Amino acid sequence: MLDHPPRYVKRGRSKRIRWRESADSASTRPMTIGHRIEQARKAAGLSRHRLGVACDVTPDTIASWEAGRVEPRASAITSIAERCGCAASWLLTGEGQGPRIPSGVAS
Repeated sequence: MLDHPPRYVKRGRSKRIRWRESADSASTRPMTIGHRIEQARKAAGLSRHRLGVACDVTPDTIASWEAGRVEPRASAITSIAERCGCAASWLLTGEGQGPRIPSGVAS
C-alpha cells in the first residue's frame, strides 16, 4: 500500500478536465494481474482478439482484465498461461516463470 495518495496531473485543454496519474506515482505501484496479462499477451505477439478466441471471451473482456476492472476466472488464467507460454502462478502473483520475451524486442 502506498504511504501517500498518487499524484495526478491535469491533461488536455477541453472544458472537461481529464486527470491521469503522473509517471512517478504509476512507477511505484506493484504490477497487477492486469499488467501481467498485458505483458504476457504482448510478449507472445497476440492481439486481444486472438487471445480472446483462445480463452473464449471477447476482446473487450481482455481489455477489462488488463485495465483491472474485472479479474479473470481460473479457467481463463490457465488458458492465458498456456497460450502465452508463462506460468499461471506468475499471472496471479508475479512469482515464477514469466513470459518469454523474444530476443531483439525492447520492453
